Amino acid sequence: MKKNYKIFLSYLILLFTFIFLYSCENKHEQTISTSQSLNPDEYDKIDMKLGGKSLKISLNYKINAQVKSEREFVELKTTDLFKIGNLNDTTFYYATFVRSDESGNIYVLDMAECSIKIFNSDGAFIRKYGRRGRGPGEFLSPFRMDVTPSGKLLVLDPNLHKCELFVNDESKQFKLSSMPIGICFADSTSFVTLQVTNPFDNSSLVKHNIVSGTLIECDNLILNTDSLNLGPLTFLQGEILNIDKNNFIYVPFYMNHFVKYSNEGKIILVRNSIDNKKLPSRIRDNSKLIDFRLPNEYISSLYAFIIQNELYNVSKKATKSDESNSDFIIDVYDLDNIEYLYSFILPNKEKIMNIFMDKKRIYLLNTNQELEVLSYTIVK
Repeated sequence: MKKNYKIFLSYLILLFTFIFLYSCENKHEQTISTSQSLNPDEYDKIDMKLGGKSLKISLNYKINAQVKSEREFVELKTTDLFKIGNLNDTTFYYATFVRSDESGNIYVLDMAECSIKIFNSDGAFIRKYGRRGRGPGEFLSPFRMDVTPSGKLLVLDPNLHKCELFVNDESKQFKLSSMPIGICFADSTSFVTLQVTNPFDNSSLVKHNIVSGTLIECDNLILNTDSLNLGPLTFLQGEILNIDKNNFIYVPFYMNHFVKYSNEGKIILVRNSIDNKKLPSRIRDNSKLIDFRLPNEYISSLYAFIIQNELYNVSKKATKSDESNSDFIIDVYDLDNIEYLYSFILPNKEKIMNIFMDKKRIYLLNTNQELEVLSYTIVK
């Protein structure tokens, strides 16, 4: 009898363990499903007028709201370290983009010279990649780049329909379609491109395998319909940024939200920014004329970058600018759930063309072709 009771008790414990594990798993699945709606009727829409015809372009997701609705400011303390280049020398001809690696090396994309110049953590020149031309290692219009922590460099040239991977003294060229305008590493063996010229026939986001050359179309940003093809959708312009080996994120310039992807290319979470901005509407009087310059009031993100699982987004709406100076407002979001955390002000900076931050430094590229490097501390 005592033995039977022990057997019964063991079975009872196993049964309750199974029920507990199942309920936890089911709860987890419910959390995921509610964060990303699968009902197209709930997806957000973009109003568009083409000639005299009014249309609604459906995004491929529902945008979730932020929990917080007001900014909470913390203090930013900075120290000037050094500057690289200016109008009086030829360090840069037309520098447009800045990145860094984990060793503190600084990568500057010089669009006019068709090259990427690399400096050490003290600002001393190390080397450069690229030159003008159409062959391997050459560019006509280098537009974007991404750098891994170890220093692998990926450079995108939309007009040549290619990107180039540089690793030490070796390079590898990848031919691309649909004229992509954004690029980032997804992991050590793949990268992702963003295109807006043909988002109806092809996904806006495509994952490319560096080793095999195979392509995977990610979940599209818009809901594809067989009856609708309006050509380029300029409001899809934005940045794509690597979070870690499991995720990357799309930050649109105009649509005031963030789209988190799994490394398999699936949309897993979409959330609004802290700004109370509506989705843009679009008017095109001529269906054959494409204008990539949308009105300034639609801009939601000026620059974005990721530091230690947090997204730093420079808000266009909150930033205060005049003809010479800007007080940039940078909002910080936790990347697990894209929830707003806090904001800080990068004050009184002149004619900034590009902003980048890593975990130790701020890099400010201005119209005088001068790169200013600062150390910083955030006081929460």
